[in-house]
Amino acid sequence: MKLGVAIAETNRTLGVTAALLACPAIAWLVAVLANDVTHGRHGEYIVVGALAVLPAALAAGLNAILGRDRRAVVTAAVLAALVSLLGFGAFLIYFFLTVPEGLFT
Repeated sequence: MKLGVAIAETNRTLGVTAALLACPAIAWLVAVLANDVTHGRHGEYIVVGALAVLPAALAAGLNAILGRDRRAVVTAAVLAALVSLLGFGAFLIYFFLTVPEGLFT
């Protein structure tokens, strides 16, 4: 295997791994810490926005730094936002399925 091909494959692996795992995890950590710092005053709209924008920006920036083409950068950004928002949706489903019946009355 030639060195250029090996570097390209490594960059691709790093970019996809960051988009699917690292960037959504960082966004969730930032959202939880921001909620703790502000004591929940900003509401769910800011959290959902942060969970969509932050991983997309991180994934796009990292993939651009790795020297990937524009299509790969956009794809990584969309995948990172999608993974993060799907995780938020799963959290909401879990929350509403496990909350006691009389909690909101």
